[in-house]
Amino acid sequence: MKFEQRSCNRINQNVLSFSRTADDEVTSHNIRCFIPLYWLMSALIAIAVCLNIPQASAAKPVLGRYEYASVLETPGIKISALVDSGAQTSAIDARDINTFFRNGREWVHFHIVDERHNLKALELPIVRIAKIISHSNVTLRPVVNLTLMIGSIIAMTQVSLINRSNFPQRLLIGRSFLDGRVLIDTSEEYLHHSHAH
Repeated sequence: MKFEQRSCNRINQNVLSFSRTADDEVTSHNIRCFIPLYWLMSALIAIAVCLNIPQASAAKPVLGRYEYASVLETPGIKISALVDSGAQTSAIDARDINTFFRNGREWVHFHIVDERHNLKALELPIVRIAKIISHSNVTLRPVVNLTLMIGSIIAMTQVSLINRSNFPQRLLIGRSFLDGRVLIDTSEEYLHHSHAH
């Protein structure tokens, strides 16, 4: 009986020892698997947070269908503008348009008109000539680079020169200025009117 008891005790101890060893191996394996998973999840969370920060901070300003704009090449000039996402290139009311050559490059001399009918002369190099095809004829317009500002939005963009005296807004803002910079709410007007004099 004593021999059987000692044998049983030895067997029980061996079973317990094996059980502890197996549990330790399983726990160690789980820990080894958990640590890389933890760091992976932490990295993914950090990346997600970083990706969300620019989206939140880069909220695009909203423009109404009409806004006041400044032409930075002519300080003090404010012009009422039609915001038109259907037009590719912006266009400004220009008078006395005359082209000439300077240092082998074609330039243009013109006047722009503000809301108070003040004229401001500018001379700029021509970027390209835009061909406008209508039902009745084909017209050519010189295109220049102008720096426009609406509210806090400032961008240099291509602007074609045309007599817009028959239009209520002397400046048309097209996609060359709008794309990637703003959102448009056509139900609003002059959301940035406080910036106009």
